[in-house]
Amino acid sequence: MTGKTTWWFPDGDLPEPVPGDRFASHESLMVLNPNETAATISLIFYWEDRPPTRVDGLIVDAERVRCIRIDKLAGVTIPYRTQYAIRLESDTGVFVSYGRLDTAQPNFALVGLMGASE
Repeated sequence: MTGKTTWWFPDGDLPEPVPGDRFASHESLMVLNPNETAATISLIFYWEDRPPTRVDGLIVDAERVRCIRIDKLAGVTIPYRTQYAIRLESDTGVFVSYGRLDTAQPNFALVGLMGASE
């Protein structure tokens, strides 16, 4: 898979961690780079009430997978329980899925889905 790719994730909503939980609530992007060269990733966060926020320079090594934890990104702070959307751009073809673990209820929810690419 070669060529620039763009992925869209319209339903971001970072759950607040619950102190003492065995698992930590979080959101993440799983990026698979099946290519023989590294992929450089940029994330653009869209908000209801402010201009977009950009995070550049994330690297996914050749023929590797990388978990990008949304709550642990350098350069951006995602407020808990605030709607946002993500555009992921890569300089080479990658596959991306989104996951959310929400432990705020007794039966915690795990959501995983593929984004839409163009």
